[in-house]
Amino acid sequence: MIGKAARAAVLGAALATAGGEAAMALGGGLVLASATEGRLVDAAGAPAAGVGLRRRWAWGWTGTEGEDRAETDAEGRFRFPEVTGSSLTARIMPHEPSVRVEIEAERAEGGALTLLSYQKATYAAGWEAEASGLDEFRLVCRIDAEPSADGLFWGTCRAAEDAR
Repeated sequence: MIGKAARAAVLGAALATAGGEAAMALGGGLVLASATEGRLVDAAGAPAAGVGLRRRWAWGWTGTEGEDRAETDAEGRFRFPEVTGSSLTARIMPHEPSVRVEIEAERAEGGALTLLSYQKATYAAGWEAEASGLDEFRLVCRIDAEPSADGLFWGTCRAAEDAR
């Protein structure tokens, strides 16, 4: 059995090794995917209304996978809330976070189109915007384009003009 002093030493070593990331994780939730909002449009910029979207995530530390869904409104707008996870060991053990996030649109002709796909390597909220040089993680995604690495991440999404 580990005594209080030994537990405190292990925790102190974990914090010293992992630095600010571990300290942030101990003080709050582990953000697996930040809140994301955007518009889905066609090549002419017209909104793609009523399109079903699915966001999936896979957390490497725990092997946990999950998904949530949204549907575009009449203006093509969509929003996904922040996703958080909880793990005592992830809070105290030094490690490099790894969360795979994908957003797909259901195609009218069947199948799915990858709008956005990225690997998140931090538990910080808002990392997606920060990594992209944006003030907010607000996107414009194309329903009729083939996914590529030309945008923020892999997919058909670009930064919304008002997100910069």
